[in-house]
Amino acid sequence: MSNKNASTTFSSHSLEETKKKRRNDSKFDPSKLRELIKAGKTAKQIMEFFSLSHKQILKHHVLRLCSLDGCYYDIPGLYGQNARKAYVSGKGAVIIKNALVDWKNLKLEPDKTVFDVEVDDVQKKIILTVIEQNPVMPKAPSEDSRTTDGGDAISAV
Repeated sequence: MSNKNASTTFSSHSLEETKKKRRNDSKFDPSKLRELIKAGKTAKQIMEFFSLSHKQILKHHVLRLCSLDGCYYDIPGLYGQNARKAYVSGKGAVIIKNALVDWKNLKLEPDKTVFDVEVDDVQKKIILTVIEQNPVMPKAPSEDSRTTDGGDAISAV
């Protein structure tokens, strides 16, 4: 019987320690978060203040605060930031969402539209100039290569 009490005491003690650790790790401070939001701080600034590593944690804190206060808080840069910006892919290509740019009746077509890229160091801009070209036409078959009915190419030696 004494073994059962000792194990029960040990497990309840470790459970209390676990709960304490979780409470200490929580960075949710409703009054400070409310103050930062009302001061107009961005999501990045709030994350740095609370030392949050992921935006999802800040979203969770904001939802908790909305639930407590019964109102909605809009924080600049918290939702949809990637959809509004150009970004660099893993291969080094600059990606710009087509719907976010007013092309002023310019029709962009694959294999027909080519851009000239210019970097302006003074104004810190990348300037794309559209150069329209005709699509590249395949070369006409030469006398050296002829096709048969099966579609195989035969070359003269």
